Amino acid sequence: MARFLMSKVTTIDRKRLLSMKKNATILLVILLCTAFSQAISQVIRHPQNTPKVDSAAFGEGFDSNSLILEDAMQEVEIDSNESYIQEFIRDKFRFQWGLRGSIVRSQLEFANIVPIRVNANGSPALVNGKLVRDQLRSNSKFSQQYSAGVFGRISRGSFFLQPELVYTAKGGIFDILGRDNNLLNRIDASVNVIDVPLLLGIKFRKARIFFGPVTSFAYSIGEDFQKGLRPYSTIPLNGSFLQRPVVNFMSGIGFEFEQFYFDFRYESGLSNYTDIDMGPASNPARFRFSSNLIMFSVGIIQ
Repeated sequence: MARFLMSKVTTIDRKRLLSMKKNATILLVILLCTAFSQAISQVIRHPQNTPKVDSAAFGEGFDSNSLILEDAMQEVEIDSNESYIQEFIRDKFRFQWGLRGSIVRSQLEFANIVPIRVNANGSPALVNGKLVRDQLRSNSKFSQQYSAGVFGRISRGSFFLQPELVYTAKGGIFDILGRDNNLLNRIDASVNVIDVPLLLGIKFRKARIFFGPVTSFAYSIGEDFQKGLRPYSTIPLNGSFLQRPVVNFMSGIGFEFEQFYFDFRYESGLSNYTDIDMGPASNPARFRFSSNLIMFSVGIIQ
């Protein structure tokens, strides 16, 4: 009997709880509808100081309904935000220029190769009558480099086009391993490049996002890079060693405060800076590398 009474009470409590939830839901919907209708009325409400229209005015062709509707449309137009397209149509083209400097964190990306050491005449190098093969392996560590340049910006509305001319030192870390995978040398490689980014972006408040291609003209490699590759190549390690131009891709986000700005950028290496054979001509190993980098930039814009 006690169990029956307890189950009965539990059933009644559940029904009351469901009824309370239902009532609360209905009340919430009513409140939301009321708030929404009040918000709408605030937007299209006719101003209280609207002059009254008398019968004589009606006789002259005035329509009170059309007058109220016209005022409401004007008020709605003022309260609404312009779209990016409307801003673009409204504004004129504007030109600015600026300077920027960057700290660059760069990483090399290439397929591991096992070239044979060569003599100055290009023949294979022998140690105790055996060929010497070393492994060139990319390292996930970043190399710290730098960048500096100038840019122009053509903007209209919230959209802008920003061509740049920048000197950038790119590169990364790679290891040279011996026959037993023992580390022979760790190279902090660097490549000197003139970059020409062409960035398309959009501004919102003090922030901006941008992206676009980067055309790179590499013209030399660092001294450590040359020393690391010299035992495996008879090719002069100068400008002819590098491919140019190379096209990469850049994207980023920035913030501006009057004439000062800073931004964060990421550049993805889409193309290789080299495409050459290492080792003797009879047994070459193809050497290609690209560079990915992260940049923190600061600068001024006029």
